[in-house]
Amino acid sequence: MPSDIKQNRKHSLSVYHNYYKRTGLYRFLGKTLIKLFLILISIVITLYFIEKYIIDFDAIFKYLFEEVNRVLVFIIFFISETLLGLIPPDLFAAWAKQCPNPYLGVAILSVLSYLGGILSYIIGKQIRRIPRINRYIRKKYDNHIKQINKYGGFVIVFAALFPLPFSTITMLAGVLHYPFKKLILLSLFRIIRIFGYAVFIFWGLNKML
Repeated sequence: MPSDIKQNRKHSLSVYHNYYKRTGLYRFLGKTLIKLFLILISIVITLYFIEKYIIDFDAIFKYLFEEVNRVLVFIIFFISETLLGLIPPDLFAAWAKQCPNPYLGVAILSVLSYLGGILSYIIGKQIRRIPRINRYIRKKYDNHIKQINKYGGFVIVFAALFPLPFSTITMLAGVLHYPFKKLILLSLFRIIRIFGYAVFIFWGLNKML
């Protein structure tokens, strides 16, 4: 690689580094990672104590599998992941642990979560066409919009991986007319997130129960 190209690349990286440092991206990432760690620990501990002292999860999930159509659970999850993440996906990951093939269940959840984010983006694109709702959404989620405008694709990746409202962020990306091709690529991190959380929950519960 020619030296002038290397120098230009180093200069570009330096510019981005200084910009992200000045705008607080690293502080934002650090806080998000700490929050992620605390949430994961709290999820496992909470599930452990609920299972041990309050509710028999095995009995509940057995009931769900015997009495509730599994397809219906996946549909509910997809709707939740499309409409602002109404139900924490980690509950569905714990539910998938009882599937005959848990990781196949998690794979389905991951794809549905990804597709839910894409559909949220499309909804955001439609919101742009309705001035009154567009103004309301921009006002209600002003802080998230500022983050997207400031950090761009980083916020989508953070929302896909960490405890940020993924469907809300992808919806706002649609409202802000963020490039669709970039969104569908960056949103693939959502699949990694669902699998990662599920493995952590499976391992944590197996160790603690």
